[in-house]
Order: sequence, then C-alpha cells, then structure tokens
Amino acid sequence: MAPNAFIREPQEQMQMSLQTYGFKKPLILGGSTKDRTSSCKTFKMIDMALKQFRKCVDKSISEFNEENDEETTEFKNFNEIELVKTALASNFLSKYETEIENFDTADKLVTFLKSVVGTVSEVQKQQNARKELMEASRRIDEEESFSMFHTRLENLTKLCDSNAAVQTFLLKDAFGKNLNSDIKQFLREHNKTGITPKEMAEYLDKMQKHKKSARVNEIQIEENNAFQNELMNRLEMQSKAMAEQSQMMAALTAKIAELSTQNNEFTTQTSDLRAEIFKLKTTSKTNRPRKSNNSDSSNWRNTENSAENSAEKTLPAQPKPWFKRQNWGNSIHCRKCGLKNHTDENCVFNPQLQCFRCNGNGHIATVCRKSLN
Repeated sequence: MAPNAFIREPQEQMQMSLQTYGFKKPLILGGSTKDRTSSCKTFKMIDMALKQFRKCVDKSISEFNEENDEETTEFKNFNEIELVKTALASNFLSKYETEIENFDTADKLVTFLKSVVGTVSEVQKQQNARKELMEASRRIDEEESFSMFHTRLENLTKLCDSNAAVQTFLLKDAFGKNLNSDIKQFLREHNKTGITPKEMAEYLDKMQKHKKSARVNEIQIEENNAFQNELMNRLEMQSKAMAEQSQMMAALTAKIAELSTQNNEFTTQTSDLRAEIFKLKTTSKTNRPRKSNNSDSSNWRNTENSAENSAEKTLPAQPKPWFKRQNWGNSIHCRKCGLKNHTDENCVFNPQLQCFRCNGNGHIATVCRKSLN
C-alpha cells in the first residue's frame, strides 16, 4: 500500500515535527513568582506541542504499519524527549542533566520538570497579574490601537480579581493612566470623558489617535515648492549678510590687533621714560653737596650769642625790665623810653614823657635807671 503524499516515513516525519513544534522561548529556571507563572504557561505549550507531534507521527507510523516496531517506538520517545528539552534553558539543562538523561518518556520528564519548577498559588497569580497591570503600557512605537490595548488590560484584570466591580475599577484606572495630556484634552473637548474605557478606546481609534503622526491640512505640492523657494531665497540673503558681517568682523579684529600693538608700544615707551626720570632724580640727589648741619648751626648760634653779649656789655647796668622780647612777633620795647616799635639805638628823646618813679622827663617808670633812696 503506497503511502499518502502528505505522509512521510516516521523518522523523517519526527524530524520535521521536531523542527515545527520546537520552542524558541525556553523554560527558565528561577524562583520568582513571575518565573513560575511563565513556566506554567510554558508547560501548557509543551502539552499542546506533544499532542500535535504525536498526532502527526502516529498517523505516519499507522500508514507504514510500524505500531509494534520497537525501534520506531524508541525513536519516537527519543524525539518527544528532545522536543521537551527544546523548552529548557541552558542553566536548567546543565543543572539537571543527569536526571533528564534517565527518563525514557516525555511524560515522565514533564512530571519531573513540574516538580522542580513548582506550582503557583492563586494569590501569587493575582499579585503577579496586578504587577503586570501596573506596568502595562500601550505599544506606541508599534501604533497599537486603543481597542487592542483595552483587551490586554481586560485580560489582566480578570487574573487580578474575580469580582466584576473590582475588575471594572482596575481596568478604568489602568486605561486612564496610559492617556497623555493631549489625549485627555481631546476627550474633554469632544465631551467623551464620561463614557466607558471600551467606548473611549473605540472613539480614539476612530479618530486615528493611535497613530504617531496624524496629517491634518496638508499643504499642496505647488504651495510647498513656492514656500521652499522663498525659504531658499531668504537663506541665501541671510548667507550674504552673514558673509558681509564676517568681513566686517575680520576688519574690526585686525584694527583691534593694530591698536593693541600700538598700545603695547606706548606702554613700553612710557615705562622707559619713567625709568629714565627715576634715574635722573637718583643721579641729581647723589651729586648734590651735603650740608654740615652741626657745624653751621653751632657757628651761627655762637655768632648770635657773641653779638648779644657784646651789646649787653656796651649798655650801662640797669634793672631788668618786667617784659621780655617776644620771639614770635615784630613788636620791640625800647629800654630808654619804654615805648614800642623801635630799638634803643633809634630812640629819640621825648621830653613830654614823665617818669612817675623819679619824676624825670624823657622816659617812663618801667625803664627808669635811677634808684630810689
């Protein structure tokens, strides 16, 4: 009996089924609730893949009448184990390599894996679902529609709690947190804030708000070209103006450099002139003859003292008057007549003066030279 065209030999059918139903996302070895929850989903996928694999392979074995062939059965069990092993991560395989090699059927291996990974309680599932719900966000880069995002949130809320009211509250809260300020303003302007999250998602999709860039009031090609030409002309004019400004700046920079050079030369000349003046002052002070203060002052004082002594010796003895010559003024008393503003040598006899001491004429009592008996 010729085999069906879609049925291949058992060995070839097993290899093709292994490639078709193999796992790209392996079973991770981890102790967290999230890892265990992911592993539970992977086990469901493993069971489904084994069913599909056995359906294809068993049909091929039946067509070729190899149900009782031990080699075919052993090869089938080997490929089923290999199929399950494609769902295991490298760290899982390296840690339990010895145990995995001892199993002869895929069902025994799956039972062992479930015992290693462990089960997840309902409370842990709800906690993990709440965490995923809090971290859920719309795939903006992929332009995910609001309706699809609403469906994802709805599925997560069903895992969070069995109460419908709680599910509705969690769904509304999670959906509202993922709406930015522009979307909220748009809903307020169109009086859509009081509707349900599902209706809100459908309305936003209808208005194309899930798109990253909505084109509104596009400019015609001719108008766009005219605008571009005008913009190019303005840019060219600005470029010319900037070139002229650059030339002026270059000239101004050169002038500033020239003035700076002149200023440096002037500063150097001024410094040289000050040094020369200081040198001249120092030279003049050095060449000036020095005065002998002690000898000159002593000679002057000796001369003055000798003149005074000689003048006193020439005058006759007389009583010392009560007044003295003032060193700080020009007023002088005459010792002959007793009047001021003239010396003894310049005194002119004044017969009108009368001495109240000796009753004589020509002088006053303060300079009287007669002694009373």
